[in-house]
Amino acid sequence: MKKDLISEYNLDQGDFEAIFERAHRLKRVLHEGRPHRSLEGKTLGMIFDKSSTRTRISFEVGMF
Repeated sequence: MKKDLISEYNLDQGDFEAIFERAHRLKRVLHEGRPHRSLEGKTLGMIFDKSSTRTRISFEVGMF
């Protein structure tokens, strides 16, 4: 079942463990130089309270 993230307060310990495990696995694949497409076609939405060009550009570079 799809689960939308509205707030980190809606996550339980198992959710956090799954998120960090996936991040660890993706980082390992990146460092090994193996291609993956698990995030292809995904969208990241960003909402900023204040104008922050440096933060926006950092996120865009990271997503690329």
